[in-house]
Amino acid sequence: MAISDVKLGACEVWYGATTATLVNLGVTKGGVEVEVDTETYTVMVDQYGNSPIKEYITARSCMVRAPLAETSLANIEALIPGAGSVENSGSGSKVQVQQGIGTDLQASAKLLVLKPVASETQLGVTPGTTSGNDNDNFVVPQAGLKGNLSYAFKLDEERIFNVEFTAYPDSNNNGVLFIVGDHTV
Repeated sequence: MAISDVKLGACEVWYGATTATLVNLGVTKGGVEVEVDTETYTVMVDQYGNSPIKEYITARSCMVRAPLAETSLANIEALIPGAGSVENSGSGSKVQVQQGIGTDLQASAKLLVLKPVASETQLGVTPGTTSGNDNDNFVVPQAGLKGNLSYAFKLDEERIFNVEFTAYPDSNNNGVLFIVGDHTV
């Protein structure tokens, strides 16, 4: 056991089609949460009463919830499948979102990388930058978005996009659901 493995801190949220095209979705407020859920089937037989004799994994899922504080048009376009921006030669621009019925969300899934941000206690790293240690990353190779956005206009609070990423098995990589560490290894 190593006490030095206890870590604190926020992370940056990067999203894109490939490692080379990852875009930082900006600062967050309230903490990014990762939830991994595993469902099982318990085998029981009469001869052992109510005692389980085996257990099998029947499903595993992963969800990442990110409260994004940068509520830009670029983020709206990146986070809603089927959204498209329209630029005006003047000063205006907008993002249009279609109804999207029948859209294959897995087909538009992209790479999601959560990179921990360094704290003052991590020697050799400038505070407020990524830790430089990709072994601390949480990576979802196929992260899809439903396009749900939840935010409020309030006088005394930041406008936050509460976004949920769903992990789909990566069929190009033996069904990998998520990776902890450097995904380029």
